[in-house]
Amino acid sequence: MQADAKYIEEAESTRSRSLLTLPPNLLLPEKIFILNFETIPELWDTKNPGYTTRNENLANLLPIMRKVKENAIIDNVKKKINSIRSN
Repeated sequence: MQADAKYIEEAESTRSRSLLTLPPNLLLPEKIFILNFETIPELWDTKNPGYTTRNENLANLLPIMRKVKENAIIDNVKKKINSIRSN
């Protein structure tokens, strides 16, 4: 446990360090969802040709969303993305 706390403290003190360098067990499911969302430009880049047909990419985020909400469906993923966009 002390090693985890030391790692978190070190990561927070280094601004150049990305959340992706943290061990996955230290990230909240919401953070994992956001990080995965950012890696799929078809979901957020309106100039991307795949933006208009993004349903299968939404399905890729569904298992991650189910870690946050057990009974999640595609509509929950869409709502989460809209929430991220508005904040």
